Amino acid sequence: GQRFPFWDYDITWTEKHFPASRLEPLRQVGDVLADNALAALNVKPGQDALVALREYTAQPIKEQTSEAPRLLMQQLMTVPEWVNWAQVQRGQEVYWKYVLFISHVLLHFSLAGGFSIPKITKVLNSTGYLSGKRTKERVLETSQFILDVVHSLPSIQPGHGNTGWESIIQVRFLHAGVRARLSKLSRDDHSTKYYNVQEHGVPINQEDLLATLFSFSNTMWRVMETRMDVHMTIQEREDYLHLWRYIGHMMGV
Repeated sequence: GQRFPFWDYDITWTEKHFPASRLEPLRQVGDVLADNALAALNVKPGQDALVALREYTAQPIKEQTSEAPRLLMQQLMTVPEWVNWAQVQRGQEVYWKYVLFISHVLLHFSLAGGFSIPKITKVLNSTGYLSGKRTKERVLETSQFILDVVHSLPSIQPGHGNTGWESIIQVRFLHAGVRARLSKLSRDDHSTKYYNVQEHGVPINQEDLLATLFSFSNTMWRVMETRMDVHMTIQEREDYLHLWRYIGHMMGV
């Protein structure tokens, strides 16, 4: 296939690579389950969306005025058939084996690299995450999220009190809240000062989420190999990717 230089990489394009025409429609897709659930819960500023979800779905079904929260909870509590818990745990162990290298790649390539992508930074700028101490906060929040999801196998399995699983849901609700606020601004502010859905796509859309998921998974071993001369085995790569495939599913990707 044709070869392209990109960020000091030499990429050979094959039929397995998706063209922009395949990915562009994903920019108009958010996370229907989470978006609808958050709207139905009517979460107030400072209120914990996960607590609200639990309280709402604990009510008798006849008292639930919307099925959206229940549908989201059902999806979050359902483990897909393709999930292999032993492989998920091995993926977590891969993180701890290479924690020093992975941490550097996450900070200096995944996060810093994301800051250089205009389509993603538009959302970050609109929410203030690229201003002053908010950037530091985002790095710290992301670091805590990573530690939560790699802590242990039980922590990432569905269930009350499982820190990793709950962190995934909290981030998913955070994304839904940003989508709701910026989409409303786009509709109300005709000057498109803050965000323009028609121009930039749905905030935190499926293309953005997919790109982020890849930057947290297979990007690790690519950068480790080319920049650090550190090599994961094929099995370690598969295990680490399986871990993030599960996280992505629970995240609504």
